[in-house]
Amino acid sequence: QVLRAAMILPPGEIQVSSLKKNDQVEVFFMKDCYGGGRGPVAEGDEWCPTLGPTFALKFPKVLKTDGWVPAVVIGDWDVSQYNPAQRQTWPQVRLMKEQYWTTRKSSLIDMALEPQQHHRLIKHIDPHHLRTYSGVPPVLSIFMVRWGGFCAVNPTVEGDGGWGESGASVSDRYIKAFLDQLHDTVGLGTAAEPRGYEIWTAYVQNTTEVETLAQYAPAVQGAMSGRHRASFYYLWPVEWQDSSDPSFAGYVFGQAMITMMRAYEAEGITTRFPYNSHLYQVIAQKSWQANLSVFPDLHVPITTKVSRAMVLSDPMHAAQTALSGLETLRQAKANWSGAGPVERGNGAPITTGMVKLGWSWEGTSVWKFEGVEQLAYQLPHALLQPGLMGDSVMIQEYVHFDFEMRFFVIGAVGEVTGGAGEMIKPVHITYNRWNRVDAEGKPREFEKLNRDRILQEIWEMDSAALENAHAIGSKIVTKALYWLRTESAEPPAVLRVDLMVKRTGQGTAHVMLGELTELGACCLGWDEGPRIVNDAVIRSCFKAKPEHAVPLLPYTRAVPTVRYGCVPPDGPPTQSMARELNGQG
Repeated sequence: QVLRAAMILPPGEIQVSSLKKNDQVEVFFMKDCYGGGRGPVAEGDEWCPTLGPTFALKFPKVLKTDGWVPAVVIGDWDVSQYNPAQRQTWPQVRLMKEQYWTTRKSSLIDMALEPQQHHRLIKHIDPHHLRTYSGVPPVLSIFMVRWGGFCAVNPTVEGDGGWGESGASVSDRYIKAFLDQLHDTVGLGTAAEPRGYEIWTAYVQNTTEVETLAQYAPAVQGAMSGRHRASFYYLWPVEWQDSSDPSFAGYVFGQAMITMMRAYEAEGITTRFPYNSHLYQVIAQKSWQANLSVFPDLHVPITTKVSRAMVLSDPMHAAQTALSGLETLRQAKANWSGAGPVERGNGAPITTGMVKLGWSWEGTSVWKFEGVEQLAYQLPHALLQPGLMGDSVMIQEYVHFDFEMRFFVIGAVGEVTGGAGEMIKPVHITYNRWNRVDAEGKPREFEKLNRDRILQEIWEMDSAALENAHAIGSKIVTKALYWLRTESAEPPAVLRVDLMVKRTGQGTAHVMLGELTELGACCLGWDEGPRIVNDAVIRSCFKAKPEHAVPLLPYTRAVPTVRYGCVPPDGPPTQSMARELNGQG
């Protein structure tokens, strides 16, 4: 009963009490509900309006996957007939006037020339998604880029290293959870208070299509009719060539993705997921780790880079040069104010560290080394992987730590603290550790922790040391956010900051900054995290024109569900159907 109620009851009220055959109406079309696909109601083959014949005949496809579309009523209907659990009691309409329709992977249908295809556009529409007035533009237009390759992105929900119920940030599961919340909190409105939104979605299968998509920017901008406009890019940028391996689903070449994002930003469409292109490039390529590592107040481990050419020419010379560079930088940093005991070192030269690649995800391109010989091996091992096109590799001093803290920050300095100079208070903190390093040098056996386990198993009930770590972490995160404002005057809506923590004595700890993560980073067991993150992202869509911002409606869903309006076939839901509705089928 909870599942059915959470799935069926849309926000707002039914705006029509009766309809006559051939009445002209508008319906709120949602591909995942009314277009077919993987939902429990599979009517048709995901047919959606497209920008026009040219865009329906070539890849990547750009489809109107959500939004108001004109329709004509097929038969008389009265609200007294309505049963939300029985689709046959909903108004039946034929979607019309949007002349060109297609699917993600099929050819064009011109409804004016192919009337025999009209049956594909006959739908039973929940009356919550129907209105008799037209011409009212949506409050928000979104351009969304998603993975559309043959192999779907694995949501990876299980285990300590899994993404949890929300799924991986470029998976269909994650995106549908966001779309649910967008639908509920923006709402469809009424004639007196029109709301609603539209989404134009591009499905890409490889980097070539990402490059082609940049050319579509003027046409997409012209099709967006909302007062506010935003773009969302659900892809993982990397420095690898495309691969047909299913484990690479969702990955595209990073520079091609940044170039594509810039093309849409040049049309005035602001990026709201993940970040504006210039900020996203800084965070995703991880160059900030080297740039900021000499500033003591930020507590970033000393980091330098070695070019691909140097490694290929002489790996041993490259390794010696890297270690010499690290030592020179550490000595310089130790003489600057604010340097702590880790930055000052114990007088011994740096011989242990980490080899890292930029544009990498989930700790997959990190290797530990001990000594110059092992570094000389790890450098070409990292850079000469098949398909890798990176121009350099990072070498970072090794930091001994007991566990990691992950600070989740919503908003920015001044927005969440009350003013400049105050310390950030994260909305949530998670903890974890890595239990071993394998023979290849990769960290393994990721384990989630909590406060009680840290005190009982690791820190001998030294709660004062943990509070000290929290306080130091807040200072580091606050300073990092100030630095981010130099890269982007508009702060990120959400940021996760990863910190490495070491107990140094009774009641004391040392903290180092490990990672600034992108929007969409794993919430690591924070159950409320996806809802809070999505709320912040939706609110950010209205920042560009705050005078026209729309108050969001409350979001009250208790369980993960499929999109609104999708209901099971008539009759009580079966056990397998309930699993499918909860994303477990």
